[in-house]
Amino acid sequence: MRRRSINCVSCPRLVEYRTGNRQRFPAYFNAPVPPSGPRSARLLIVGLAPGMHGANRSGYPFRGDDSGRALFTALEDAGVADAIPYRITNAVRCVPPGNRPTGEELGNCRRFLNDDIATLWRPGVRSLRCVVALGGVAAASVDRVLERRRSNFQHGSIDRSLPHLAVVHSYHPSRLNMNTGRLKQEELTALFVRVAALFS
Repeated sequence: MRRRSINCVSCPRLVEYRTGNRQRFPAYFNAPVPPSGPRSARLLIVGLAPGMHGANRSGYPFRGDDSGRALFTALEDAGVADAIPYRITNAVRCVPPGNRPTGEELGNCRRFLNDDIATLWRPGVRSLRCVVALGGVAAASVDRVLERRRSNFQHGSIDRSLPHLAVVHSYHPSRLNMNTGRLKQEELTALFVRVAALFS
């Protein structure tokens, strides 16, 4: 059993929500969800925030809900899961009410995303080769951390303007996006096939 993350108190709204969730769901992780995957990862996947009954329950990004099932199915079917060491994190580490973090909360959590990327990427020294941002909010946070001029979010876009690092945009595999057809499972898989090709 992993040791629980240190409780961050930077965002009062999220702290209050987390405290209430500990009473409603005492068996859940109910803490800031740390990244999952090796520190030698060559691929970093960045989502929005923990899902209430997924990562907030399990303590692992994208584990235990429909979004995670879609993501891990795509990684498996694209051949990424076994071939490329990857790490997963979120732009915000605490589950937000209604799955909608505020701009202030995103800003407060950006230092953690900065650490996630700095752990993996130093051109010519560390191993990170690609960041996949799932959704426009995650993409904007990645842009801020990489000190990139904010790019127009477009599903399937690949930016190689940084040295030794590609930044890929994808729609988030949320239940809403998948159920409405905005993102299909085969489209998510196809995107990760293209990601895998970056490593060949």
